[in-house]
Amino acid sequence: MYFVLVIYNVLCTQSLLCFVYRIIFQKIDKDQDGLVTDTELQEWIRHVQRKYVETETDRQWTEHMASLHAGPASELRWPDYLKRTYGSAEEHAPGELLCLDIPRYGL
Repeated sequence: MYFVLVIYNVLCTQSLLCFVYRIIFQKIDKDQDGLVTDTELQEWIRHVQRKYVETETDRQWTEHMASLHAGPASELRWPDYLKRTYGSAEEHAPGELLCLDIPRYGL
């Protein structure tokens, strides 16, 4: 095993990048057999996706709460919600945004 790692390091021109790839590969390869199965890859993708969603939700919630407390009435108005969630509210017809969300959230 040591011999393989030495050859791997010699052949790799960007050793730091290869080191990072090796660490990620080891995290994905749960049974440490040197192969990544479809199941291991699927679990890793789900893990990364959950982590991203949680991080992004926390970031948006923090921004939202900061903007609420900065406002005069500390309330979220519908046009502000639309702009925050979908961009400019003028780009969409009134019911169009809800039609986009119905299949997304299974409503």
